[in-house]
Amino acid sequence: SRQAFDVELTDVLPAGLKAPAGGVSLAVNDGGGSGSCNTGSLANTSSGNTISFTGVRITADGICNVTYRAEVDSAAKFKDTLTNRAVVTFASEAGGTKFSPVGDTATVTIAEPTVTKTVVTGSSGATESADPNPLPGGSAQYNLGVC
Repeated sequence: SRQAFDVELTDVLPAGLKAPAGGVSLAVNDGGGSGSCNTGSLANTSSGNTISFTGVRITADGICNVTYRAEVDSAAKFKDTLTNRAVVTFASEAGGTKFSPVGDTATVTIAEPTVTKTVVTGSSGATESADPNPLPGGSAQYNLGVC
């Protein structure tokens, strides 16, 4: 395969996702293959809810792994399905004409909170014990967890 020059990644986050408050932190590293991922001219050009970088060169048979984080917006609803698409453009030579964008999508579903309920202690009249099975007239203490 050939080298990729002037690689540019763009990911416009969909409604329900947002860039972290402190800004986007990109990690670009060599993902294996017999080539390499040259990040010497990497520039993080992210702005607002658009995550982007430029300046990567991938040698023949190289693989670049790009890692970044997006946060779930507080306006997102439980069970919302968010589809996110990132696209990459590149040229076959430095400063050359870029090929049409190629991309891929990833989908996440906003999780619902989970609830767990357990019996902590039971009591029989005036006596409490670790036994979660109280006698008639006794009481039970519960622990409710929501996350």
